[in-house]
Amino acid sequence: MRTTTFAIILAVCALLTGCKNSTSLIPEEEKLVGKYYTTLSHNFEKMDKMSDASMQAKAEIYSRYNSDRTCHSEGIVLLVISLTELKGFCLSMEFKLTTEGTWKIEDGYIKEKTNPENIKWTFVKSNADNKVSETLVKAIKTLFYMESFSLKESIMQAGDAKIVEFTDEKLVVEQEGEQMTMTRIE
Repeated sequence: MRTTTFAIILAVCALLTGCKNSTSLIPEEEKLVGKYYTTLSHNFEKMDKMSDASMQAKAEIYSRYNSDRTCHSEGIVLLVISLTELKGFCLSMEFKLTTEGTWKIEDGYIKEKTNPENIKWTFVKSNADNKVSETLVKAIKTLFYMESFSLKESIMQAGDAKIVEFTDEKLVVEQEGEQMTMTRIE
C-alpha cells in the first residue's frame, strides 16, 4: 500500500512538473511585463475638398502589460483643427482614452484583444473661446460620440503588432506599415 501511494505521489509530481502552466509566460513575454510610454501623431490634410480645413491628432499613451496577461492603456488624445480661410483659427479638443484587454506574444507578434466594454472616450476640454468655436466643439463632440462604436471597432480590429525591435529600454512594433516606439518607464 505504501509503495502504491508513493508511486501515485511521484506520478502526480511528474505530471505537475512536466505540464507547463497555460498562463506561464515565455521569456519574451516576461521581458514585456511593465509600463510603457508612447506618443503618436497623425496629420489629416485637406479634410474637405471645398475648404482648407486640416486636422492633426496627437496622443500620449501609457500602457501596462501585466504578468497575468492583462493590459491597460490610458492617455490623452488631442485633436487640432485649423481653417486657413479663417486666419489664425485653430481649435483644439482633448479626450481621455482608456482601454483594457489581454495580450500574448506569438510568432514575433504582440497579440492584444481589447474588451469593447472597456474602451472609454471622455471629453476633457477645448480651447473654444467664442460662440462659433463652442458650437463647433459641441458638433464635433456629438459626432465623436456617435462614431464611438466605429472607433471602438477600429481599436478592436487594429490587428497584431509585429515586434521590430525589443530591448530593455524600448519596444518598436509595426502595424499596418506604421512603426511605433514604446519607451519602458517601469
